[in-house]
Amino acid sequence: MREPAGDTRIRIALVCTVWGQKFLEFFCEYSLPSLLAPGNLPWASTAYDITFIIYTCKTDVAWLQTHENFCNVAELVRVEFVFLEDLPASARNGHWVQWQHATLRMKEFSALVVVIPDCVYANSLLRRVLGSLELNDIIYYSLPQVCLEPLVPRLQSLRQHQSGNHPHSILDLNEQKILSLFVEYINPKHAAATYKPDYIMTHPEYVIAAENGRLELMEFACHPLAVSSRVESLSATFNPLSGGVKNGFLEILGISCEFTLKFIEQYFRWSSDRMELSRSSNLAHWYRHFREPGSIEYSETQTDVALSGREALSQKQLQVTRPRLIYTNAVALYQSLLASLYSMAGDCDPEIRQFITLAMHLPGFRKAIMPYGAPLTIIVPATMEPADIFSYLYSLGDAKALIKFLLVHLVPETVILKVGQRFLLDPSEQSCSRKIRIQGLDAALATHLPDFVTGAVVSQPMRLAGDVVAYLAEMDYGSVLKSAHFIHERREYSR
Repeated sequence: MREPAGDTRIRIALVCTVWGQKFLEFFCEYSLPSLLAPGNLPWASTAYDITFIIYTCKTDVAWLQTHENFCNVAELVRVEFVFLEDLPASARNGHWVQWQHATLRMKEFSALVVVIPDCVYANSLLRRVLGSLELNDIIYYSLPQVCLEPLVPRLQSLRQHQSGNHPHSILDLNEQKILSLFVEYINPKHAAATYKPDYIMTHPEYVIAAENGRLELMEFACHPLAVSSRVESLSATFNPLSGGVKNGFLEILGISCEFTLKFIEQYFRWSSDRMELSRSSNLAHWYRHFREPGSIEYSETQTDVALSGREALSQKQLQVTRPRLIYTNAVALYQSLLASLYSMAGDCDPEIRQFITLAMHLPGFRKAIMPYGAPLTIIVPATMEPADIFSYLYSLGDAKALIKFLLVHLVPETVILKVGQRFLLDPSEQSCSRKIRIQGLDAALATHLPDFVTGAVVSQPMRLAGDVVAYLAEMDYGSVLKSAHFIHERREYSR
């Protein structure tokens, strides 16, 4: 990593955002003690030039500065405060504004490491992450969620009080102990997966499955937790935007302590069909943000934990090989594309967005679209005309009709079009699957082709994935639904 002039030690920024009494208390009572374990900040402060950048409220600083654990951290490393009052108001709704704000200072440091205030870390965290940054540019690792309420008494019993000139507490937990705490206090929204005979996603981030003496943890949507300043282009979620980036994948290095019944409504208040619809939509929305290069590669691996009862023995990072998990991974990318389409169509008529939502859940649609593969160009109608067509197709009560109409809008290649460009969509029979050919048209000719599907682009291209592009377009379906093959199929569907 880059060494700044005048200092032989490499400069590292630890970035944390924490405000509000509950988070401040957990941060100081448990998260900081885990960072004060000998293998974390005490070791890192001698090997590196560490700056701990803390995003918080002005009113919270005085409380932090009186806590003995925080004071000990300030003795070890340089601490800088950035006040949330000086940032956009949305900074208090999450952490991305703060983290992205920190990346604007990347030229000052060799690397940025994210610290999450409601996590308890293994005593090997900084040694492993900073060591991996010597060889890799972006680091991913897992912080699976555990139940906060029953865990706190256990953490209290594990803390060690250090006396002397600077009294403080430490949580000196090795990776095996962290793994055992995860197994013992696993959040029920994850634990539900272990009671099923097959894999099931109970949270946007994880799939967990347990067998005799073994537990598998796989993340479907994640983001990096450490980034080197060597990386020239980052996405909004810290994933790489350009090629040539080396990604490092580590195992479980901490636990995220969440309130046990944080999502209680998903279990007790909603009917099963509403819960399933909400879960699927939530997954799609989550994936839209996090299914990016780097994150996708990481999701092709899993952490394999060896168990003896409730005790974890070891862990290792493996490539996912189970066909069902590979398939589910592909479905996650599919859902992220549909969620991106839904977001792109935000200004379209409600009927258009309803149809996109329906496509996420429509039986048979995923199977129908898979032969198209990628590259792919998607045309999203931005006019009211499809609403009448949808009304008719809904009345048929057959998903095949909806799927057939939807597939008209897919072109199995990446097409670059300009705003205002007129085009024709020409469905033709090729092999066993229906393909769509797109052809540019002069605007004058487009009005003389009543038997074809034509359109005019009204948006810049939106790249939904590396080789999937979408456009908004004003569509004219002409008499396509009156053509011979559609009339024939309509009669079949209505029987």
